[in-house]
Amino acid sequence: MGNEKRLLRVHVYIYEALLSDAYREEMESVWEGQPKNDNGKNLGGKEGLRGFVERWHKASAPNVTLCTDPVEWLETPQRSDAASCGVLVVAQVHNYLTGNDDRQTNNISYNDVKVMQLRMLWVILHYSNQIPIPDSDEATSRETLKKLQKELK
Repeated sequence: MGNEKRLLRVHVYIYEALLSDAYREEMESVWEGQPKNDNGKNLGGKEGLRGFVERWHKASAPNVTLCTDPVEWLETPQRSDAASCGVLVVAQVHNYLTGNDDRQTNNISYNDVKVMQLRMLWVILHYSNQIPIPDSDEATSRETLKKLQKELK
């Protein structure tokens, strides 16, 4: 029983909210990274999230085999309310970062998700710094708004 080889499987799902194929290649390169040149030097190459996950796994659980499945594209939101997924992902990341990864199973109500969404919004607003935009950008923004309003009438 003690000689069993442990396996950690990583399922990669990518959902592009605008439902456009235009970003697929770019989003996959964020996961896979950009390759190095033939000599192994990193000339313009960039480690993707996959490389980070592999390094993190090797440092934190070297005796567990990491198996990464191919990227799977999701065409629609998978949560019935189409809004809570991001909250639940942030909650899971928080658990990992704080060491609370004992695999508990809990039921989370829709009201719990609404409270978590409000809390996340509060944190973002509370800790964000407002930086004024340059006058030229402000003028351009005003002109763009006028054009949009004219088109939408």
